[in-house]
Parts: sequence; structure tokens; C-alpha cells
Amino acid sequence: MHEITKTIAAIRRVIDSGKRGILVTIIDTRGSTYRRAGARAVIAEDGESFGTISGGCLERDLAERVSSWLVNPKPRLIKYDSSKMTDIVFGLGLGCRGEIDLLIEPFDAQHVPRLVNEFRWNGRDPVVWTTKHEGRELLVEVIRPERAIAIFGGGTDVAPVARIAQSVGMRSLIIAP
Repeated sequence: MHEITKTIAAIRRVIDSGKRGILVTIIDTRGSTYRRAGARAVIAEDGESFGTISGGCLERDLAERVSSWLVNPKPRLIKYDSSKMTDIVFGLGLGCRGEIDLLIEPFDAQHVPRLVNEFRWNGRDPVVWTTKHEGRELLVEVIRPERAIAIFGGGTDVAPVARIAQSVGMRSLIIAP
């Protein structure tokens, strides 16, 4: 399943369970970071997290801040800077030495992120998606559908090939007699 499809499903799961949460989108990066612009995570008010934007430390910090953002559920931009050695938490050399700009979108059943209501796959074609905040375009990305592979045959090698394809994000279709 494509990452964007998983993100939308995670938002719906949080809402369907009667909870609130935040959609976190990486808008820009500078220097070394785990993920790049367009990566997303969903964090529910109880701390449950879906998707990744870092090696885990940012998700934990964001989960601790969710409840304060839900009090005033307006989207906001924040920045994490792990490039400074003086930063006691994020400057420890935990795999990142960069800056990450994030869009935080609090949501609940009445305030659903635009991604859920407006993103639609266009058949097999890539979709151009624009992330906006306060009328400004923050990120324009081309989201390509997941790749697919057709595996012809019924031998013992078919199942392992299909598992490998799925593990790297491809849809696999087995066509066997």
C-alpha cells in the first residue's frame, strides 16, 4: 500500500475511534535528516503514531505536544534544528545533523485535514499535490502511484518474489494456472 494511502487511512482510523490527532508533514529540510519533504506522520492524542518523519525522537517530542495543539486546533509551522552541538536533546548526533520544517495540522471529526477530503489518485498517473498554509503554497510534490509487478507462474519461487515485491512497496499480482 502506498505511503499516502496509509497516511489517509491512519487519519480515518484515529477519527473513527473517536480520537483527535495531528497530521505532520515535512515541508523542507536542510542538512542530514532521516526523511525528506513530503514525508508524513499521524500522531493520535493518546500518543499512538503512524508513519515516520525521523528516527523516532521527533515523533516522541511531537506526541508530548499534541494535547496543547488540540486546545487551539489551528495548523502551524514549526522547526527542529539538530545541527547545533549545544542542543542537549536533538544535538546528540542521533543520525541527523539537519533542520526540518514541519506543518502541524491538528484534526478531529469536525476538522479533517484537506489531504483526506481532497487527495484522489488519478488512475495510474502521478498526482501533483500542493500543501498549503494560510493561503501560501509550502510544498508542491508529485506523488507517484505505487509500482506493480505481475508474476506469471505457479512455482515455489513465486511466493518469495511476491513477498519481496511487497516489502519494497510494490503491488504484486500472481497469474498462475
